[in-house]
Formats: sequence, C-alpha cells, structure tokens
Amino acid sequence: MREKKEKRENSKTTEKGKEKQYNVNTSTSNGLGDYVIAMYDGKPFIGLITDSEGDKYEINAMRQRTDKMWLWPKPKDQIWYSRNSIAKKIEKLVLSCKTGAYVCKDMDEYTK
Repeated sequence: MREKKEKRENSKTTEKGKEKQYNVNTSTSNGLGDYVIAMYDGKPFIGLITDSEGDKYEINAMRQRTDKMWLWPKPKDQIWYSRNSIAKKIEKLVLSCKTGAYVCKDMDEYTK
C-alpha cells in the first residue's frame, strides 16, 4: 500500500507561486525513467528523464511530428532542465503501429 501512495505522490505537480513544479520523491528513483512534459523556450516537449543532479534533470526529448504524434530523434536531443521547467509527469507513451510515432494524450492541454 505504501508503494502505491509514493507512486501517486510522484506523479503530482505542486504550485509554487504561479509556476508548477515537478515533484519527485528523491528516496526512490530521482525521477529516472519518468516520462515528462518539459518546457523549452515556452514550448512543451515530451521526454524521458535519464539522469538527475540536485534540482536538474537530463531529459532525452522527442520531436513533434504532428499535433499528437511524437518521434525519438536521431541523434538524441538530450539536455539538462531545471525542476521548474518540467510541467508534469505523464504516463508511458502509446506506440502507433501505423506510423511508428508515439501518441501522448497528456499533450492535449498544451496544444489547444
């Protein structure tokens, strides 16, 4: 039961002033392996956290193919983001068999 509670808390964002801040339980995985929506130059990008150091996270970002479809770029687009640049944790992506791209329903609120 405790694991479920910790998992639920990891997926929340908290309000700090007007900015949302990514909330990670540092006693577990430091966010490694989490899929997130990160803001870069005011635009949302989907990515996977591959490393963390304090309040900074290295994210392997995807590139947008269409409004709802995302691809892993070659070469990798991997940069460091501050914690307050991460808008939210998202569920694992769904692979579209027809196109080979991924669908993220959580992006709807950022593309409207």
